[in-house]
Amino acid sequence: MLFSTLPGFLAEILHNAVARGELTHADLPDRVVNLPLDLLRYEALRSARAWSSIDEVDTEKLFAEILDDVFLPLIKALAGARPG
Repeated sequence: MLFSTLPGFLAEILHNAVARGELTHADLPDRVVNLPLDLLRYEALRSARAWSSIDEVDTEKLFAEILDDVFLPLIKALAGARPG
């Protein structure tokens, strides 16, 4: 369920960021919008045994790393983050 709804959810977040003035546009390639989902899939495939025993704290840490260290810097670079 998460994997099927995440791209639409992320697109909505990007459009809201534009509405708040945090980004200049949300016209990003699908590959960029889907990147967090693709990285989650990669992590699940890369270490299926470790993934099956991941706890909530580790899951939140993984999500935060993907969003804060990879996705947000990328969309800010591509979508022209506004200063401030």
